[in-house]
Amino acid sequence: MRLPHGRLEGTIRVPGSKSVTNRALVAAALAEGRSEIVAPLESDDTRVLAAALVRLGAAISRGRDVWEVTGPLRGSDREEVVLDIGPAGTPARFLLALLPALPGRFVLDGNARMRERPMGPLVEALRARGARIEALGAEGFLPLRIEGGPSREGRSRSVPTSRRSSSRRSFSLRPSSRAASPSGPRATRSRGPTSS
Repeated sequence: MRLPHGRLEGTIRVPGSKSVTNRALVAAALAEGRSEIVAPLESDDTRVLAAALVRLGAAISRGRDVWEVTGPLRGSDREEVVLDIGPAGTPARFLLALLPALPGRFVLDGNARMRERPMGPLVEALRARGARIEALGAEGFLPLRIEGGPSREGRSRSVPTSRRSSSRRSFSLRPSSRAASPSGPRATRSRGPTSS
């Protein structure tokens, strides 16, 4: 392979962030009216979360450069809604934090690998604040049945940060008037080398 000599000019499009796209999807779905997510990342996780939010009442139109999201979420006042998130870990935690605040009965499930991933710290933190969550298999793992709607009076709960910090971030997504405080060492994220 021969590289060209001299000055190179061009435009590079930086891909969107999966983490930011997932958070923007939830925020837009909770809001009333239409929101636009500019330059989202199209990935398995973001598609799974978008599909789940549509089942919960949001309208989502995915374009190449802009996704349009119309909320708010409605939940379900009829039959139990089963949400299968496959192998998508981030949507599992976001939905687990969100579903207790929506009216209806839900089952959150995933594939065999997701059923092995621990959800216990987030489940216990939500239960402590009044969320009604029932383990349908091993305690602290998917599948989980969630009865949404107004929560019972709960107590404050510290969310350990020594596990995955995504549990703490998911917990902060749940609409509530009571505050949660992280405990344990502060999570840090390393950055890779940069080129000059």
